[in-house]
Amino acid sequence: MWKNLTIRLKLMISFILLFLLLLGITIFSSTRLATHLLTDDALQLAKDNVTFAVQQMETLLSEPIGNVKFLMDLPPVLGIVRAIDNEGVDPMDQSTYLQWTNRLQIIFEEMIAVNSNYAQLRYIDENGNEIIRVDQKGDETVRIAVDDLQYKGDRYYFINTINL
Repeated sequence: MWKNLTIRLKLMISFILLFLLLLGITIFSSTRLATHLLTDDALQLAKDNVTFAVQQMETLLSEPIGNVKFLMDLPPVLGIVRAIDNEGVDPMDQSTYLQWTNRLQIIFEEMIAVNSNYAQLRYIDENGNEIIRVDQKGDETVRIAVDDLQYKGDRYYFINTINL
């Protein structure tokens, strides 16, 4: 059948086939390039989102970590430890255990009042017993009575912290 066609028709069919082949190659290459570019853009966007989320987490965590470091060296924290070790009286200034815990409760109340991110502040001893707890309830700070303090020695956060 090909032999019976005129040269003009043969050339026309050849050009059409060549055009279709080139069009197919162009579409295939363009699709691959577009997919590559879209994948790179999506990866970069995901990377940027993760970086932003990490920065937000670091910012969010830096304040509580700084507060814990601040609280660790406060005189009431150290005074409570000394008073416990010396039959309820701090040998450095003769403050009692009760005086030191009251001072730390005042600090906790002020801290929780100015930081709405905190629902509770607690001082837990090395055995897992709450020594002090101040809760935030609405706009109010509440000191928890000694009889209502709880044992937290079996909680994951206490166990993880004590094992550091």
